[in-house]
Amino acid sequence: MLGYVSNQFRKTQKVVMAIICKNENDVIEDNIKFHTFMGVKYFVIMDNGSTDGTREILAELQTSLDVEIVIFDEPSEKFEKKKWIWRLLKHAQHNMGATHVIPNDADEFWFSKTQDITDQICVDDVNVTVQRANVLLSEEVLKQERYYLDEPYRVNYPLCYDRKAELGDSNLSMLFANIGPKVFVSPSGLISLNSGFHRAKHLLQYKKRLADDLFVYHYPIRNYAQFFKNVENRAKILKQYPNASMGDHYKRWVKHYFEGTLEQEFERMLIKEADLSGLLKVSAVVKDEKMLDFFRSHMVLGK
Repeated sequence: MLGYVSNQFRKTQKVVMAIICKNENDVIEDNIKFHTFMGVKYFVIMDNGSTDGTREILAELQTSLDVEIVIFDEPSEKFEKKKWIWRLLKHAQHNMGATHVIPNDADEFWFSKTQDITDQICVDDVNVTVQRANVLLSEEVLKQERYYLDEPYRVNYPLCYDRKAELGDSNLSMLFANIGPKVFVSPSGLISLNSGFHRAKHLLQYKKRLADDLFVYHYPIRNYAQFFKNVENRAKILKQYPNASMGDHYKRWVKHYFEGTLEQEFERMLIKEADLSGLLKVSAVVKDEKMLDFFRSHMVLGK
């Protein structure tokens, strides 16, 4: 009887994915289409003044996909991600009837073992942590000009770089740095959400849990042109607003940008074929083809 009641409640749930993006024309379409395959039918998206066609892609998806996509335009050059995500959360709650919101970035793909994210969200969930890992960019994939989603390797055990090293040591690869998990939340009773969407506080904090059947694949580096464009935008923000809330990895990359060494930084993060066997041997890297298999089965790779 209790199971029946739970299922009845499940039918009333409404899961909305919230995305803030700027100049993500190489990934935003794949991101939204992927999550529709994963059971997400409602999106609220803020475009922060894209100039590379991202906004036009969103408009086309808004009419071509059988999902609800609400788009906000935020042209401000001031980096206020916490303020913006709160705006999206409240719109999802009050205007879209969301019971749960997944705050997401354009380069993050939430994978469900059941291929339906909503199956993994219970009616009682208020603050759920989901593990996340960086997907690598190997020399072989880049050399063959294959699409970034064809990359089968991801970080398994990150390296424990300290903050001083991340900001100043030119010999490390930031793809191996420890990265935080992600959270999805119930907006009702939500107290705070940090700008990276890694942590949240909720009135019903005692109900927080770790998701077992969800995993976030993070594709921060897809090619050099995309990497340069992303860092250049962050450099403009930090130059105008030095105290903007931004991760140390971006501060590191902006430093390389101004020093003219960003291409060398990219090369350090590009995985060479000769390095793979050693990284696999000590489990720093693992071969994980779940995303690759999914895209081959459900979506067309390449553009």
